[in-house]
Amino acid sequence: MSDLLPAARQWVQEVDHPHARHLLRTEDWLLALDPEAAERLRLAAVLHDIERAFPDPDVDWDSARDWDSAEYNRWHQERCAAIAARWLREQAAPDDLVAGVQALIRVHEEGGWPEADLLQAADSLSFLDTLTPLVISWVQSGRATPERAVAKVRSSLDRIDPSLEHARELAQPMLDEALRAVQNASAENGGAVSPPSRRGGSDRGIVRPGQPAADAAAPTPAHVLAGVALIREGRMYRLARERFPRMPLFPGHPTFEVVSYRTPHGSRVTGDHHWGLPNDACLGYMSELVIGTTHTGAHIDAHAHMTVGEDDRWHGGTARTQLGDFGPVVGDATEIPPLWRRGVLYDVPGHRGISALGAGEPITADELLAIEAATGVAAGRGDVALVRTGYLSGWPDPDRLAASRGAGPDISAARLLLERGVVATGTDTETYEVQPAPDRGMPANPQPVHTLLLIEHGIYLLESLDLEGLAAAGTREFLFVALPLAIRGATGSMVDPVAIT
Repeated sequence: MSDLLPAARQWVQEVDHPHARHLLRTEDWLLALDPEAAERLRLAAVLHDIERAFPDPDVDWDSARDWDSAEYNRWHQERCAAIAARWLREQAAPDDLVAGVQALIRVHEEGGWPEADLLQAADSLSFLDTLTPLVISWVQSGRATPERAVAKVRSSLDRIDPSLEHARELAQPMLDEALRAVQNASAENGGAVSPPSRRGGSDRGIVRPGQPAADAAAPTPAHVLAGVALIREGRMYRLARERFPRMPLFPGHPTFEVVSYRTPHGSRVTGDHHWGLPNDACLGYMSELVIGTTHTGAHIDAHAHMTVGEDDRWHGGTARTQLGDFGPVVGDATEIPPLWRRGVLYDVPGHRGISALGAGEPITADELLAIEAATGVAAGRGDVALVRTGYLSGWPDPDRLAASRGAGPDISAARLLLERGVVATGTDTETYEVQPAPDRGMPANPQPVHTLLLIEHGIYLLESLDLEGLAAAGTREFLFVALPLAIRGATGSMVDPVAIT
């Protein structure tokens, strides 16, 4: 591969393309379908809709109205191909490569041969992955009727060539989710649309009323493959600090201890011959007791971690009837699924131009939206949203930690993430949310964010994540991986998550 691909990715962002993420994700989905895709095909994926960054004032086309017009699509494809070819020639690309990219972009809406069909399929998958909000805006603004919006969304799967069965399987759950989102938007506008078509597809990974949140968060094959497509550079960032005896913790938790249990010298003193005699080689071993809460260091809260109300309820259970002598029997750590999802970092101190927030400073929805506008990256349905306060930049100095303790998202930020449909969200602090809570509501609740996200909606919360290296690298989008320990009766799990780019 030449330097053209990174240059093309940079160009679509520099020209302020309105759908830059769609273009970049098209390449990601292409590689999920064909990891060995040729350079011409990858360039076509990145550049296939490039004309939308260069509006033509002399035409009256509207994609919301004309998306199924053969004449419009011919114009759109030809113009994209011409602009892409012109840019490639400016980069001194070889003539055969320019011709190959141009030919693919000229048919990216309809396909026609194996490579073109792959491009069309990747375009469809990326559309469902990134542009459902665009279709919803058509309905909300009146640019398209609900029925037309539904038809546009459905066409994304319908046009994938039947020979690409894997691509159609990947598209089906995203299609169902997109149709549901359009339906909800239409209902809010007073309209109505027909329910999603099942077409024999799978609905795994789609959140339904009454569906356990753990099931919704569990990665499906589509999630796994989409996550792999996020890996471009092969860089891995560890998001946990080391744990050690009497490390800083939320004051309500027991201290963390590591105690030697077996040592070679101790075994000799007590005459314990673990493997029998003879042992002329003086073979010995060591083991230890690790004593502490599962909420030590980087960790994830199980649903049964927090309760509210006179009935001590948690998400999916209650301490009155489902808490035994050895922990909760429902909502414990055994129900936390592996997290393998798209991750998004909201670097709040970086956005403000400081190293860390002050103690008790709230992070609002407006600030998260401002960060999205500045970076062009936003958390969406099924993602993991990570919010950096800079708290761990002072680790483990107690005075520096105290200077930032309690900063975090407020209830407005929590509501925004809830609306986005994230399956989990985390911070670098011990309490996730801003403390003390500036808005405790009625009745007064000292942790309204935990109540809204974890208890009421089953959205998993991660705390004490080390986000410093990720922020320093300027990384905003990545594959997030966290594997909790399935400990029966535990109300959380220590994790050592990673972000992979």
